[in-house]
Amino acid sequence: MIGVARDGREGVEKAVKLRPDVVTMDIHMPEMDGITAMQYILDLTPCTIIILSVYSRKGALITFEALELGAFDYVTKPEYLGPDEMEGLIRKLKERILASAMGRSRREVDLRDTAPSAARASETDYPYRRAVMIGASTGGPKTIMDVLQDIPRDFPAPIFLVQHMPSLFTSSFAERLNQKLKLRVVEAAHRMLVEPGVLYVAPGGMHMHIEKVIGKMQLRIAIRSLPANTAFRPSVDVSLHSLAENLPAHMIISVLLTGMGVDGAQGMTEIRRKGGMTIAESEQTAVVYGMPKAAVEQGGAEHVLPSYQIGKVIVKEVLGYGV
Repeated sequence: MIGVARDGREGVEKAVKLRPDVVTMDIHMPEMDGITAMQYILDLTPCTIIILSVYSRKGALITFEALELGAFDYVTKPEYLGPDEMEGLIRKLKERILASAMGRSRREVDLRDTAPSAARASETDYPYRRAVMIGASTGGPKTIMDVLQDIPRDFPAPIFLVQHMPSLFTSSFAERLNQKLKLRVVEAAHRMLVEPGVLYVAPGGMHMHIEKVIGKMQLRIAIRSLPANTAFRPSVDVSLHSLAENLPAHMIISVLLTGMGVDGAQGMTEIRRKGGMTIAESEQTAVVYGMPKAAVEQGGAEHVLPSYQIGKVIVKEVLGYGV
């Protein structure tokens, strides 16, 4: 640590003077709030900024605004900070700081051999042409926005999104995506029927299973606490496995974006083995090259693409033409 500031204004002054690689700051500060201070710092001395946010609905909305304005990531802090809570907060901050270092050191990759294959036509009795599953963690909210901005309103496929995020944040995240994207976006709910052109955000703290309606060519969502032995809840792997069990593999497009850990790599590998299309974000654009890297190393990534190409490739695969 090279400096400490008592408020937002002093934080800007210290950042300009000390030029740190990483700044951690609270959203709520005297003299100058965290959002304003962050914008000054990014303009005057660009660096990685990690936001500390209150674990609340209002905190979620401000956090997403910070992410859109350029924050690297966020850490939620509980209202009560006892010794155990403080230890957990410090551990999370250390993880994010190390992740930001990984992001700054990533190298350029060769993308010449990553062009997608021709679209595979499929005639089924399902009310949608394909189904898309997207998984993300650290750095995901902004990347997801970039990827999905290319998806048209009348997209003939449902999209399932598993973003590692606290339970109080996912509903606000879904609302924000619904305001920003052409697609209709909802937080997934138990027994919700799956429709084309809708983006379903997995609720925090629970797993989003996709299951088939008995006797019908129709999918629905099941929200469950099990399995309990997963590193994350929601888990990308849990959702991917359930989708692979209930939909023909050639109808599935699986995407893994930036994030720490390996969640989703196993499920993506299964999808590819069964004949589905799989896309991992490349190291070139991934904020943290963890989850997509694991998929590549396990052989689960058919295509490795920078984030700005992924949405266009999905549209071309489903609709047969570009955007």
